[in-house]
Amino acid sequence: MEILPAESSPNDPLLAWCRAVAQQHAHQWPVPEPVLAASFVRSFGPDAFSTFQSICELCVRLGIDVSVRPMPPDIRGHNLFYENRRAIVVSEHQTFPGANEHTVLHEVRELVEHIFVELGVRTCSSMEEIEARAEEFASIARSEAFSNTLLVIWTGAEEIEKKWARYGAYILIGVGGLAYLLGLWFLPALEDASLPEKTGKRNVRT
Repeated sequence: MEILPAESSPNDPLLAWCRAVAQQHAHQWPVPEPVLAASFVRSFGPDAFSTFQSICELCVRLGIDVSVRPMPPDIRGHNLFYENRRAIVVSEHQTFPGANEHTVLHEVRELVEHIFVELGVRTCSSMEEIEARAEEFASIARSEAFSNTLLVIWTGAEEIEKKWARYGAYILIGVGGLAYLLGLWFLPALEDASLPEKTGKRNVRT
């Protein structure tokens, strides 16, 4: 698989990551979305995915401007290029916890695909496919980052001396962690179900 040169600043960490992933997984391309998302989290650190603010700070490091603005009810966010800069706009009318974080990561994945296209190593052949892969990328990236945090909490619980308190902590961590992870995966469906009326298309990030 030949990776074409892309026009960009030499100090472009997102381009550098895309090129590295494409080279590393040239034998298995297009790379499965879970592998891509896990690589993204490892490369930029799980702490960068903990809050909307931290994800926005990561975007700044990646040369992506993020803003929150009023948008039509059936649009959650979109991405664009202008004056050689990347930008993401997020709807200010998202009501579910974690929706902003999910939307930004969805849009980041679409920007990544744009770079893959420039490099000649696209992973998608249609808008429907990139939408589906971007939704999966956002959920997996947040799940991967949270799992790292959960492991740290679990390790801390092992140091509790009283056995009943330690096992109680394990139960709380396990139940709470599972509930949180399920919330990450079901968030897109919950957002779609919350639309006040059918608009003829799904509530999209584009």
